[in-house]
Amino acid sequence: MTPHPLRQLTRHLVGLVAVGLLCSLVGITPAYAASVDDYSEYEPQTTCSTTTKPGTAFLLRWLVRHYPHTGYSSTLRSCSGDGSSEHKDGRALDWSVDVDDATQRAQAEKFLDLIFATDSAGNRHSLARRMGIMYLIWNDHIWSSYGSFEKRDYLSSGCQNVKKCSKTLRHRDHVHISLSRSGAGAQTTFYRSRNVPSEPVLKPGTMQLDSEDTAIVKVTVPATGVAVNVGFKLTRGTTYRIVGDGLYRAGPGAAVADAACRWSANGWAPSDWTASETGLLVNGKNPWTSSCDGTHTHVAEYTATTTDYLRVRVGGEQTSSGEGSLSFYILREDLATRSVASHPVASGAEPRPAGSAGPAARRLRNETVAVRAAARRGTLTDRSLRQNHRYRVLVTGLATSGPDVFDGNCVKYAGRFRPQHTLDLTKPSADHLSLFISGVRVNLRVPGSKASCDRRDHRYVGSYRAVVRGRARVRVWDPYTYVDNTGQLTVTLAPR
Repeated sequence: MTPHPLRQLTRHLVGLVAVGLLCSLVGITPAYAASVDDYSEYEPQTTCSTTTKPGTAFLLRWLVRHYPHTGYSSTLRSCSGDGSSEHKDGRALDWSVDVDDATQRAQAEKFLDLIFATDSAGNRHSLARRMGIMYLIWNDHIWSSYGSFEKRDYLSSGCQNVKKCSKTLRHRDHVHISLSRSGAGAQTTFYRSRNVPSEPVLKPGTMQLDSEDTAIVKVTVPATGVAVNVGFKLTRGTTYRIVGDGLYRAGPGAAVADAACRWSANGWAPSDWTASETGLLVNGKNPWTSSCDGTHTHVAEYTATTTDYLRVRVGGEQTSSGEGSLSFYILREDLATRSVASHPVASGAEPRPAGSAGPAARRLRNETVAVRAAARRGTLTDRSLRQNHRYRVLVTGLATSGPDVFDGNCVKYAGRFRPQHTLDLTKPSADHLSLFISGVRVNLRVPGSKASCDRRDHRYVGSYRAVVRGRARVRVWDPYTYVDNTGQLTVTLAPR
């Protein structure tokens, strides 16, 4: 059996981290994960890049922002000419700091103290490791991760006589920082804690994913079934930890699914979430073995059968009318699954029947009210209803909730009006945008028809028994916000 590469992580030490003291030195908020990155090995430039790596670009901006008397110098350098340099593959930056400027020199020394300090969990050189610093050169000295960041004298290969060398060759007018491949890809904890957009780290000279230097790869997969081909290869025989997360709308009404499960309205199972034979497919296969416990975050181990590009798509339940997307991750084993799990905002609870009488008024005989879709509290009738008396309800009109068009009984989805629709994918059985009177959902039907929806006139009738006396509140139930709602429904009430 091929060893799991993600279980061979001797490069990632685990420790409890409390870096508030370090962060307070430069006025930033600590946002680190529980583990600290190991010291980077020496990783020389072997390939060329036409763009600066995301970690490199972010770190240079961070330096200039937190040390305002300093400036930008350079990052990317052409691959023409002899010699190797991390500038050529987008992993190096030059930060403009002049040793002869007292203010800038003090800021550079403050930065060195910050990154090489030991955190409260005992992690030496904590911030330098988190930033993925491979080595740093300034003022005739070099500090390297592969040398435990011990300060050593530095003499440029182009400088044979220190006294005759320029300030630039001696790194006295700038600080040079070279990052590890993981740091440059924004895969180390410093960048991940700040949600810096990252890129996967590839094995040098190949398109194959380096699963040790890559902490997280995220791919967004549309629910429409369109395949997503990621820009790297998996290595044959290598096992990867994969995560499928999120919910998507697989169709109208309660057709909701996640990476491995779908909603079942049968009601016979202990949970209404049941295993799907398709879901989120990885290279055409369903790899998920997780239970359908309602967490909607599924984890599996995936062993590549060939060295080839990865292809993921949503299959099976989805149709061309599927909506939303799922998140697919390749996640290093030292990271907690919960670090990538989404937490959808749950919608508000269904309105409850009124428990006290409404405002007093003269008895309702026949009244028509306009119920604005944007009115969260709805509309009060002018006249009073009698408790336990039945009333005939007539509803007409069209309204919208964001992109969703609805009438008194149905919601338009995929070009058709349908009688049940949930706006909250965590609650597939909910029927949102329904009409409520005094907190009671009104069951409506198309007069003279067995159809559920009146797609032409949008006219419905129903019956309502008053739960309390007094003026009644008529409203549409939108579980999220009424701010983006438009239009109105016209509701007529008359005693039976």
